[in-house]
Amino acid sequence: MKSKMVINTTFSVNTDCIACDTCHTIAPECFALTDDGEKAIVIKQPSTAHDYQKSLHALESCPVAAIINIPTPSSKADHER
Repeated sequence: MKSKMVINTTFSVNTDCIACDTCHTIAPECFALTDDGEKAIVIKQPSTAHDYQKSLHALESCPVAAIINIPTPSSKADHER
């Protein structure tokens, strides 16, 4: 069983998205296009190191830099795991 790592970051997609689908191609576990196909959305925040690395790769590969990675404060509980 894979253990989950604590990832203190949040990915989001801003309004610059051109719906090229690069992020979904790279990290389908975390990104998808909206039902109307007009922009990408985050469908799940990464919870494993593998998903986190793929999400970072998607961020770096976005042709319009529409993916944002926002650090979130860690809680005391996160450090005790």
